[in-house]
Amino acid sequence: RGRFVFLSCAVFFIATFAAPHARAGVDHEVSAVGSGDYQYDGPRPAAVRIVVEDARKLKSPFVWGRYEKVHLTFAQGGSDPLAFLAESIASELSKHGIPASTKPDSDGETMKLRIETFDIRNRQTTGFSPMVTLTHLRIVATYQGKSQVITGFAVHAKVLKRKRDTETWTYLYSDPLHLVVREAAAKLNRSFWGLSVADA
Repeated sequence: RGRFVFLSCAVFFIATFAAPHARAGVDHEVSAVGSGDYQYDGPRPAAVRIVVEDARKLKSPFVWGRYEKVHLTFAQGGSDPLAFLAESIASELSKHGIPASTKPDSDGETMKLRIETFDIRNRQTTGFSPMVTLTHLRIVATYQGKSQVITGFAVHAKVLKRKRDTETWTYLYSDPLHLVVREAAAKLNRSFWGLSVADA
């Protein structure tokens, strides 16, 4: 009997503390991408109209992994991660002096963004190990007859609390998405305009 009690306690302990977290799933809203107030130096470029082509092999789910079910919505883009990506890149370019829009009737020459990879993978070995998110982005951007591969990658890890809060999910999901958007916008500038940051 003593052995049975010991085994029962061990199973309860593993299921409660050592098993990976959040099997029930999580809902989280990704905020709009914040940005610094710097401007690119030089003549103001012509307006750009951004058009997205979905060429992803993995279209759904956007967030995937062995242990964590996470449903993301976006302050920019609703429930569509590609709309979030396009709107965020356009906003990031515009804030720094390159006028860009995703509106079909907007002025400007078309920049086509062929999205080949855009997803978040999460993993956690046990309840004692940190949750790790790996955010991937790969775009083939075409503008004025020139094509360029644009990539972004971010890894975030955090030990989860038993009582989860918005800060945890912001760090694991919102922050890396913001990072890859800023990285993509900076690489687009470097590839097609080559503008540098204005001196303070």
